[in-house]
Parts: sequence; C-alpha cells; structure tokens
Amino acid sequence: MATLLILGLIALLVLGFPIGISMGIVSVYYLIREGIPLEIAIQQMYQGTNVFVLLAIPLFMVASSLMNQGTITERLINLCDSLLGHVRGGLAHVNVLVSMIFAGMSGSALADTAGIGGILIPEMIKQGYDKDFTVAVTATSSVIGPIIPPSIPMVLTAAMAGVSVGRMFLGGAMPGFLFTALQLLLVAIISVKRQYPVKERAPLAQMGHDFKRALLPLLMPVILLGGIFSGIFTPTEAASVAVTYALILGFVIYRAISWENVRSLCLGVAIQTAIIMFIVAMAQLYGWVLTRERLPQYVFGLMTRITDNPQMLLVIVVFGLVGVGCFMSTTPTLMLTIPILIPIARQLGFDPLHFFVVVTLAACLGTITPPVGLTLYLAASIAKIPVEKTLMMMIPFGATLIVVTIMAIYFPPLVTWLPNLLMN
Repeated sequence: MATLLILGLIALLVLGFPIGISMGIVSVYYLIREGIPLEIAIQQMYQGTNVFVLLAIPLFMVASSLMNQGTITERLINLCDSLLGHVRGGLAHVNVLVSMIFAGMSGSALADTAGIGGILIPEMIKQGYDKDFTVAVTATSSVIGPIIPPSIPMVLTAAMAGVSVGRMFLGGAMPGFLFTALQLLLVAIISVKRQYPVKERAPLAQMGHDFKRALLPLLMPVILLGGIFSGIFTPTEAASVAVTYALILGFVIYRAISWENVRSLCLGVAIQTAIIMFIVAMAQLYGWVLTRERLPQYVFGLMTRITDNPQMLLVIVVFGLVGVGCFMSTTPTLMLTIPILIPIARQLGFDPLHFFVVVTLAACLGTITPPVGLTLYLAASIAKIPVEKTLMMMIPFGATLIVVTIMAIYFPPLVTWLPNLLMN
C-alpha cells in the first residue's frame, strides 16, 4: 500500500496537480479504502497547523516585503558597493555580501532575489557582466536567506520535527557564513578569469555617508538575533519586531511606503501564507498515512542494505533531497520528506538539530535547480535570459552549497557548536 501511496502522489504531480492537493487526494483515498473515519484527516490537519511558531512565517514575509519597498535594500547595496566596489568583480561581491546581510532580516530566498536582484542584475549587465554569471550569482546568493537566521524553512522544519527554533537558527549560522565565503571565493576566481570591471576606490567620505544611510537597517539583524538568543523574545515575537521595525523605517523615517503599499503587500503575503499552511496541513496528514504504513521503516531498511555508516546514510538522504528538489521548491520538499525522515533520524541516532539542519541545507538547493528552481527562474526573468543558458554557470555555484552540506555531515560541530555554546 505504501508503494501505491507514493506512485499515486507522483502520478498526480506529473498530471499537474499542486503538491498540497496531491497529498490530500492520496491521503483521503487511503482513509476511505482502509475504512478509517475522515475525522482523522481533520485532526491531523489541525495538529499540523496548530503550532505557534508557524506564525513567524507570514510575519517574516511581511518584513521582507517592507524592506524591499522601503529603500532598505538600496541603502545596503550602496554601503557594500562603497566597501567592495574597487575589487575586480565588485558588484558581484556586493551581490553576495548584501544577500548575507539581508538574510539576517528576512529569511526568504525569493524576497532576496526580487529585492536585490531587481536592483543589481540590470546594473551588473550594464557594467559588462555576463548574463549567465549575473543570474548564477544572484540566484545562488539568495539561498543564503533560508540558511542564516532568521530562516523561514528553518521555522517550518523545527515546527514539524519538534526541534527548538532558536537552536535551528544558530545551527544554520556557521554553514551560512561558510557558504557565503565559498561564493565570494568563486566570484573572485571567475571575475579574474573573465576580467570583469574594477571601479575606483570610494573615498572615505562616501563610505561614511553610505554607512550613515544604512545604519538603521544594519541594526535590524542585531536587534532580531540579539533578542532571540538573549531570551528577550521568541523567534515568533522576533518576526513581529521585524515587521514593526521595517514599518517604522519605511513608513515613518524614510517615508518610502504608503498605506496602499502596505495593504497590497499584506494581501500578497496572506495568499502565500494560505498556500504554505495548506501544504503544511496536507503534509501532516500524508505523513501520518505513510507512518501508519511503516514507510519510514521500509526506507530505513533499504538504506541500511547499502551501508550501515550513519554519515554515508545521511549523504544518501541529502542526495535524495537534491533529487526531490529538482521537481519541488524548498517548502514542499521539506513538508513531504520530514515526516518520513523523523523516524529515520531517531533510528540512526543522530542529534535532531544536526540532522535537520543538514536536511534543510539540502532542501534549499531546490530553489536553484531546474525545472522548478524559483529563484533561478526569477533571476533569469529579470536578466531576460533563458534559464537553459545559465545552467553551466549554475553548476559551480550550486556545488558550493553541496560542499557545505557534506562538510556539515562529516563535521557536526559546524552545526552544533554555536547552539551548544549559546543555548545550553
């Protein structure tokens, strides 16, 4: 029966059904066939969504939208350009660095691509950067958003796996910084090889001016992360603080946002949140069905026939997630696989924090892998280039995230050291 549940889901996805509806149809069919009361479906859906920490998701989405519309992104870009514009390939370095800073505010890859890419992609092309390189840098650096805290995928994973959100946030910090460093190194190598432009060093007065303009936005990640890890507020409360701070900056101080902007972006976030929560509800039900059919135990048995080494088994899980991510974005990938992976993590004896941070890292590749890589398609559409022409350049950039994920598998302190230091 478990095989039928998997094949049924795949068939519906191939036919073009959305992932949430596909999981719901297969699950309800199973309940009817097995004579299980349909009230179970309602109970499981309610259980999956009745998690307080999930409230952080729409709030972080609102905060990131406010930042994009409130000139915050533009101020950060100008500051980073003053600091790095004089190195070869300066705008590409700026792209990566701004994404890292923006990641400490929003936690969303798409918001990063839309906000930063909307400004930097046209400017990079204008200054002579190749379109494939520009798209690859923008799409891949956007993935820093869901890795460095705060992170929307980390919130989802923590809620489903029963792991502390604060510890998940800290667990993603060091891999996120390492991912940023590898991207900057790759950008430097390619920029030298392709002889991308070099600008004159900005005068100190210009740096000081840009720093003053970006000072208040730079305080946001300090306030959010400092508040979370000092225990002043929870991750969910931090999301509301982010919204309030972004609204004050954009609406009151910078006067770059109108009430009409706020109304329209809240409507857009409400629609996105409804989609995400529907997927969460269906994933909870589908996970319950698969667990009842003992699919996790079956998958675990298949994996242990290949090897009994826990690290190698986690590598197999990672590449399985990368394969799933080629056809789904990060959120559906996590919602579909986490119910199966929870029992496997227990049987392998992994620290849940270590295991599920690695899982989230692997799932984040789904945002840049065709045919469903949303950030890749968004960046390509801004650059007005077919996605197919960017794929060769995406390989080395995507490889940087795979390298970080493999390092996290074989060196667990990369994930666990910071949470154990600050939250034990």
